[in-house]
Amino acid sequence: MTGQESDQPRIPPLDPPYGLAADLLAKVTRPGSEPLLIFRTLARHVALATAMEPLASYLLGPDGLAAEDRELAILRVTARCGCRSEWATHATVFAPLFGWPASLVRGLRVSAGPVSGLSDRQGLVVELCDGLVDHAAISDALWARLRYHWSDEELLELIVVVGLYQTVSYVAKCARTPVEAWASAVAGGEDQITHDR
Repeated sequence: MTGQESDQPRIPPLDPPYGLAADLLAKVTRPGSEPLLIFRTLARHVALATAMEPLASYLLGPDGLAAEDRELAILRVTARCGCRSEWATHATVFAPLFGWPASLVRGLRVSAGPVSGLSDRQGLVVELCDGLVDHAAISDALWARLRYHWSDEELLELIVVVGLYQTVSYVAKCARTPVEAWASAVAGGEDQITHDR
């Protein structure tokens, strides 16, 4: 974001009461919590948000891809898209669950290329994300290495996770969805999320 642009939301998240979106927001929110700002932004178009919910719920649920692989992919793709709000949410909520050191999590925010501190398997997730963000493709050489660790079904899920969170990043950046107050400590400035786009 340049200094000339406003940081005010272009599409403000819904405020309670949520009207027609109340049931949908309740479905995607932990009991006792407030709906995430990105959900409240998408809920301005209830039909669209309702259509997206089953896919997102499956990908974030227990029956899908291993949570560590999924969250690593989400952190990388949201960082590569320069989406502070979504990156900060996942860095705050999920990264601590896997015991990832802050240096590793910060390393995912750099532009394309290797990230220090990752296992070989984690590095492959980063390569997959970078290939999809940069070229919308995965090379044959990388595909062969990926298939050593993941089944065809798991690779399809990884690709869809990257695509979904690229879409979520577009929505959050274009709507200028704010960073959650409780995630602001890890968000940093936009200049700390770099990307070659």
